[in-house]
Formats: sequence, C-alpha cells, structure tokens
Amino acid sequence: MRPTTLVLSLVVFLSLAACSGQPPTDCDHCPEGQACDASGVCQPSGGCASNDDCAARDPSKPFCNDSGTCVACLDSTSCSGATPICGEDGACRGCNSNAECFAANPATSVCSGDGSCRAGTITASLTADKQTYVVGTAPPTVTWTTTNATSCQLRDGMTTLSTETNGSLSYTPTQSVTLTLQCQGDGEITRTLDIRFQPAIFVDDDATSATPDGMTWETAYSSLKTALADWGAQGAHIWVKAGTYTTVDENAPVFVIPFGTQVYGGFAQNLTGTNGSVEDRAMDPAETAAAIIAPGNASILENTCANCSDRPVVVIGSNARLDGFTVRGGKESGGIRISNANGVTLAHLVVRDNTTTVTTTSADPNYRALGGGIAIDSSTNVRIEDAFIYKNSVHGPDGANTGAGGGGVAITTASEVVMQRCHIKANESVGGAVDQFLPTGGNGSGGGVFAHNSALELVDSLLDLNVARGGEGRPNTDGTYNNGGTGSGGGLFFMGDETHAVKLDSTRFIDNQAIGGHGANVTASNARGGDGGSGMGGGAYLAPSTLAPILTNLTFDGNVSQGGDGGNATPSGTRSAGRGGSVSGSGLMVSGFIGGLADFNITDSTFANNKGKVGVGGVPGAQCTSSDKYGNRNVAAGAFEVLGPDNCTGECPKVTFSNNTVTDNVAEVNCNPLDPACAATATGGGIMFSSTVTFVDGGNTYSGNKPSDIVWP
Repeated sequence: MRPTTLVLSLVVFLSLAACSGQPPTDCDHCPEGQACDASGVCQPSGGCASNDDCAARDPSKPFCNDSGTCVACLDSTSCSGATPICGEDGACRGCNSNAECFAANPATSVCSGDGSCRAGTITASLTADKQTYVVGTAPPTVTWTTTNATSCQLRDGMTTLSTETNGSLSYTPTQSVTLTLQCQGDGEITRTLDIRFQPAIFVDDDATSATPDGMTWETAYSSLKTALADWGAQGAHIWVKAGTYTTVDENAPVFVIPFGTQVYGGFAQNLTGTNGSVEDRAMDPAETAAAIIAPGNASILENTCANCSDRPVVVIGSNARLDGFTVRGGKESGGIRISNANGVTLAHLVVRDNTTTVTTTSADPNYRALGGGIAIDSSTNVRIEDAFIYKNSVHGPDGANTGAGGGGVAITTASEVVMQRCHIKANESVGGAVDQFLPTGGNGSGGGVFAHNSALELVDSLLDLNVARGGEGRPNTDGTYNNGGTGSGGGLFFMGDETHAVKLDSTRFIDNQAIGGHGANVTASNARGGDGGSGMGGGAYLAPSTLAPILTNLTFDGNVSQGGDGGNATPSGTRSAGRGGSVSGSGLMVSGFIGGLADFNITDSTFANNKGKVGVGGVPGAQCTSSDKYGNRNVAAGAFEVLGPDNCTGECPKVTFSNNTVTDNVAEVNCNPLDPACAATATGGGIMFSSTVTFVDGGNTYSGNKPSDIVWP
C-alpha cells in the first residue's frame, strides 16, 4: 500500500470514529458542518435546541432564543451592573432611560450616567376611605400622595382621572375596577387600588346565612328592617326578593325608608351571587293602567303587629324610592306616609287593604282622617307611577270635625304630586257620624284621591268603583236631629288655592259614586227628621280657585252622584220628614263658589251614562199636614256641571267646552213611595252652568241626555 493511501484511510477512520457517538478529545476539531452537543458529541451544526446547548458552545452566550440563536440574555433579569438592560440583539448593555430601568426592575428605576440602574427616591401612596361602593351610598374618596415625583397619571383602565402629583377625588365606579397611579420623577413608581362595585344590598326572607352582610344573595339579610337599619342612613340601594316582610316588632312596627334610600322589590327567588337588575324584575302589564309586580313575584310589606295599629306600614323620607312592593294591612294609620319630604318616588306598587281612622291634624278642620292607602302632607316633587291602589279606606271618627279624605290617596298642606299610569280602584272615604249638637255628619271626600290646597297632576290613569260617602246624621242626645254629611268626589276631590293647580290628562273616571249621608231618624217629642247629605261630583269634584284647571282627554262614564236619604220624624208628631239630599255634577263638578274660578277649557272628553239622583225623603210624623211633609226634592244635576262664584264683578269666568261627547246621562227624581202625589222635577242630565259662568260651546256632540242636553240660565 502506498503511503498516501494509508493516510487517507486513517483520516476516514478517525472521522467515522468521531461521528459514531464517541466524544472526541477536542470539540474544536469536529468536521466542517458539525458541532459538539452538550455531551461533547459531534452533531450536524445549526440552530440551538436548548440553553444547555448554548452554554456548552459558548458560556458567554448561555441562552437559546426563539430563533435558535445563542445569546447573552433573554431579558434584563440576566443583566446587572453597568449593563443592566437586555438589548434587542440579546446582549446586555447600559441603560438609556429611567423607563428602561423601571421596566427591568421597579426597585431600581433611575438610569445613572454610567449606564447602571439605581434605586430612586420617589415614593407614592394610593388609598380610599372605602374600597366597596354600594350603589346609592356616598362614593369612595380616593387620595394619593407622592414625594420626588414630577408627573403622575391616575387612571381607571384607559381613562385618565387626574395628572396631579398629589390630590383626592370622589370616584363613582360603574363596575369593579383597579385604579392605577403611575408617577415619574427621581425614578418611576406604580401603585394600584381595587374598588369593588356592589349593585345593592340584598334581602331575602328565606336567607339562612349565619353572618349576613347583604353583599350577595347567599349572604342576604332575611329582615328588611335590619338592612334598612344598617344601610338606610347611607342611602344604599336595597334589592328584595319575593316574599313577605312583616312589622311584628312592637317597638319598631314601621318600615322606615330614610333620606336617599332606594328599595326595590320583586326579585326572583332563583337569583344567586350578585345577579339581577331592576329592569329584569317580573312585571304584569295586564293590570289595567298600571304595570305592577306579577303574581308570585311580589315582595309584600305587611302590618301583622297585634298592638301596632296606630302606625302606618311604611314611612318614607326625602329623595327615597319604594319600587316593586305590595303594601297591605295598615290598621288605623294606613299604608304609606310621606311627610315634610321632597323628591319621593313610589313606583310599581300595589297598595291595598289599608285603613285610616286615626284623628290627624289638617289645614282644614273639616278633615281629621286622611289617606287610607297613601297620605302625603307638606311634601313636594312626589311621584306615584305604575301603581295599583285598591280597596283602601278612610273613616272619619264620630263626633266633632269628623270629615275623611282620600280613601286611596290623600294629598294635603301645600304638597305637589304627579300620578302617572295609576289604577285607583274600589277605595272608600266615609265621613264620621255625628250625634252631638252639630248640623251635619262628617264629609266623605275623594273616595279615590283627595287633594287639599296642594298641586296634583293625574295622567294616563284610571279611577273606578271608588266611593265618597257622607257621615250619618244621628239623633242628638236630646233626641233631635242632625243631617247627613256630604259625599263629594267619588273618584277625585280637589281643592286648590292661589298657588296650587290641578291637571287631568288622559284619565278615566268609571263607576265612581259620591253619596250623601243618611239624615237622622229622631225619637224626641215632635221633632223633624234630619236631611240627607248632598252628593257632589260622582266622578270628580274640583274647586280650583284662581288657577285654571287643565282638563283634556278625559272620560266620565257610569259615575253617580246621589243624595242621602232623609230621616224619619217623630212617629206620633206633627213634623215633616227629613228631605232627601241634593245632587250635582254626576260626572264632573267644578265649583268656584268658594275661592273663585279662573277661565278654563275642557276638551276632547267624554261624558256618558252618568246619573244624578236625589235622596229619598223620610217618613213624616202621623199628625203632619205640610204639603212637602215627605221630604221630596227636585233634582238638578249635569254630567258636567260648573258652579260659578257667588257673584261676578265685571266679566264672569269663561268655560270653553269643545270637541267633547255628552251622551245618555240622566238627572233622576227619587220620590218617596209613600207620596203618590209627588211632584218633584228633574233638571239637567247633560251639562249645567250657573248664571255666573260664561259658557262657550264648540264642536260638541250631545245625544240621549235626560231630561236635557244643556242647562244654562
């Protein structure tokens, strides 16, 4: 073998030995295109596979980056000293800015002249007086302070709240959020603060948490009173699941909703966590003229306290809201009381089966029991919306000053109230009976709604089947008579003044009654019977004073004004029976007799099937020879009736009656059946105006009114 052949064979042999997996003594002698792996074995060269590969190749570049290149650093944690920053080329270098130092290590956020990073002297704190915000309560006050800072940003997500280096602000979150304070100066610093958003305090009568805090449905209060006691003074929104919440505690029998607190009921039983919204509660739009909580989803506030009859179920303060409840069972003091308050809202309520009989102070001494369902006095900017006010009653106490007002709602003493989309049904106002030396029983006014020297706006509502009834005239202690009281405003009674007016718009008055009280039947020697009380304004009675009422798009259908029956005379005497009570305004009565009357219009309204009917006279004494001994009375009543002032100085008030329909209304006599020769007469039926009113008739339709369409002296 030649020498050259031997040398080539040896080279091939050695190369094969190196590639056979045996580590060579010197990796620098791997063949071209190969490199040692971590075990010192020659492998085909290319990108690194791991940090160990790189460390084996070159200890100064021990890291394998994403592109398969060995580098000195992947991030600044591998750099230090005068080269604290990891550059884009994977080599450690000196810093160029404070921002680079802060990003590398917030604790050493200042870039020195030699390229190293050092700790700065900047400091900052970010705090709040509370870190949980419950909707309705005072918002958190956020405070931040710094030292050695030249600029700052306080941010809510991407929104800058402040650029001051020191300060405080009131912050109202709309969701849970992290506030970030980032400042620069001698260094850079960041502080964060978590604010929890709490939509409401939760109440569930079935809750069983041993440590209730109201922060979730699982840790809800079981008592609404406890929730109000803990959070009411702070104005929190409170959400209440369907259930019954009662006033059992005799020491605290009233649900008190204080200033600014908003309480919402009707939340479904299956809610968990902090889920739910006011808008998602189950409503029942089928209820006529109102959207109320659907059956089965009601949150009920009820007076069940045996010895708490002298207090209402609910008392509400200024700027408070009660929404989505049934309020029932008020005994003697009614359902809801609002007094000396402003900005109260009642919405989506059922107010039912409450009674008021307690004597109260009133601006008018004729009224001493007010507001079976809701009573409002000395309060402004009150709104009642989407409410069903049903079967509430107010009864005047027997005796002196025995009037009653507002079976459903009473509004008094310069209050201002707007009622919208309300259904006011089957409420009753009854005057007290009188058995002393007084002329009449108590007035029963405003079976549905009573407003006295207050402003009322009633829109898109329905008042039906309400009754205002005068109190009975009972025999005096000496056996002589008293007359029955006046029933006025079966659906609505309004008495205004120089600063408080009434507006009725798109509202219906259906099948309401104003009924006079029964005159006394007497027993004393030779005494006449008491006269029946008057019935005025079967649908509504308005005494608006000098501010013009606004009346448009109204319906008065099937309402009745009826006089009370006269009482019987001493059976064996010579005196006549008490006369049946008079009537006026079977649908709508507007009176300017007391307080004057401004010019006003009534337009686009309907008066149909209303009836005015006088009371029946009583039974005279057996020896009575008077020609009117049976107490029959002529009837004069219109479905729409206006009584002007007692006299006019200059022009009389002008009433413009236009684009209205007046059909099938009746004024009806009511003769004593014992008097075959009854000659009582009927006047009216349709519309009537007194001689002190200027009547302007335009574009109206009249038909079927008995005995006549229009009576205008």
